[in-house]
Formats: sequence, structure tokens, C-alpha cells
Amino acid sequence: MTRIAQEHKLEQQVQARKHREAQLWQKHMLDKQLEEQARTEKQTHNAIEHRLREQMLADAAKDQAERELATLTRKLQSKELAKSHREQVLEKIRREKEQRQRERETGICCVPNPVQTYSDDEMRRFLSRHFLELQQGTPLVGFPRPARHKTLTNAPANVPDGGPVSPTMDGTPQHLVGTDAPARPPGSANLSKRPGTASCM
Repeated sequence: MTRIAQEHKLEQQVQARKHREAQLWQKHMLDKQLEEQARTEKQTHNAIEHRLREQMLADAAKDQAERELATLTRKLQSKELAKSHREQVLEKIRREKEQRQRERETGICCVPNPVQTYSDDEMRRFLSRHFLELQQGTPLVGFPRPARHKTLTNAPANVPDGGPVSPTMDGTPQHLVGTDAPARPPGSANLSKRPGTASCM
């Protein structure tokens, strides 16, 4: 083998070795790149799993908080309803107690009209006026007016002299019930002024 052939062979061997080294380097870099990519993907996957786990925990905590809030809301509403019912019962008892107290103070059984309701102030004014009129002897409209003068006859004020008088159960004339003196008949106030009539006093 000549010298030129040997040099050419050595050069081919060097080129082949360089080519193999280049291939090995490329393979190493590719493996390194793939390893780095796999590590990045794993980190990303772990981060996603961590976020999902945190989200699940947050959702579970939120659901638990919502359930607790709903439970507390129901308990609070139940307490408010019970408190309102208790206040209504106490208010009803207080009104009944005040009504019984007013009845004991005035001696009048005040049963308001079931269709028309009265406030406490209206009922108090009515009772005060009624009690004052009872003391003064001037009853309310619709009450029988008591007789104030004595007369010579037992006939009531709305019955003429000699008219029929309906007695009560004990024999007392109807117009004398609840009064100290019989009512004056119509026209008796002017008896002393009539001619031929003597004064009855």
C-alpha cells in the first residue's frame, strides 16, 4: 500500500470518527432536550394537579360554608318566628290584662263591636267620657234619662195623665226603676202658672 493510500484511509477514519462523535453529541443533546421537556411537562402536570386539588378543597369548603350558613339561617328564622309569636302572645295577654284592669276600674264591661276595632286611646277616651258622664248624671246618647223632679202622679214622662203604666216584676212602675223620684209629667212645670191651679210645692 502506498503512502497516499494510507493517508487517505487515515483521513477517512478521522472523518468517520468525527461523524460518530457528532451523532453522539446530537443524540446527547436530543436526550437532554427530551429530558428537560419531560421534566417541564411533569412540573406542569404537578402544578395542574395541585391547582385542581386546591380548587376541589376550596369548593368543598365553600359547600360546607354554604350548608352551615343555610343551617344558621334556618335556625335564626326559627328563633325570629318563635320570638315574634312569643311577642304576639305577650301583647295579647297585655291587652287582655289592660282591658280587665279598665273594666275593674270603671265597672263597665267594654266589649267592642266585633266588626269595628278601637285603639287604646279611643277606648280610653270613651271610658273617661262615659265615667265622667256617669258621675255628672248625663248619660251617653241612647241611655234612659233619669228623672230629676217629683210629681204628683206615678205616670211616666212619656205617658199622659191616666194612661197605662207597666209595672216591673216587684211592682215598681217602669219609669221609677233606677231613679229616686218619678218623672214630671208633660206640662207640670207650668201648673202654678195656669189659672185656677194651685202650686204643688
